[in-house]
Amino acid sequence: MPKLALLSQGGGAAASQITWQRLPTAQAYFLNAMCGSNDAAATEMVIWSSSDVPEPGWGLMDYASNTNVDKWLKEEVLLPASKTTCAIPAGIFAKAEGAMLRGIAYGQELNLAHPPRPADKRIAWEP
Repeated sequence: MPKLALLSQGGGAAASQITWQRLPTAQAYFLNAMCGSNDAAATEMVIWSSSDVPEPGWGLMDYASNTNVDKWLKEEVLLPASKTTCAIPAGIFAKAEGAMLRGIAYGQELNLAHPPRPADKRIAWEP
C-alpha cells in the first residue's frame, strides 16, 4: 500500500483541517495527535483521535485483522475508506508547545506461505 501522506492547515487555538489522498486499497483510516504544554499554572498533555468513541489509539497504530477493521468501522472507531478529511476542533491544542499527528491506513490482510500448498492432499505440505 502506498504511504499515507497527511497534510494539515490551521492549528493552535484554531481548528486544524487534516487532509490526505484516498489510497485505493485502504479499507479504513485512523488518526491521533498529542501535544504537551508547560505553563506556570500546570503541565498538561492532550490526546486527540479521529474516533467517534473515546479511543486514544495507542494500539491502533499497528496491524489490525480484517475482522477487527470491519468491527471498528461499524463502531465508528475508524474512519471509512471514502473519508479524506478530518478536523481537529479549535482549542484542542491551544496551549501546545508542539504537537505530533499520526495516521494509519488499513488494507486487506494478506497471508502468504511458501512453497504453495500441493494440489494433491496426500503430499505433505511444509510451508
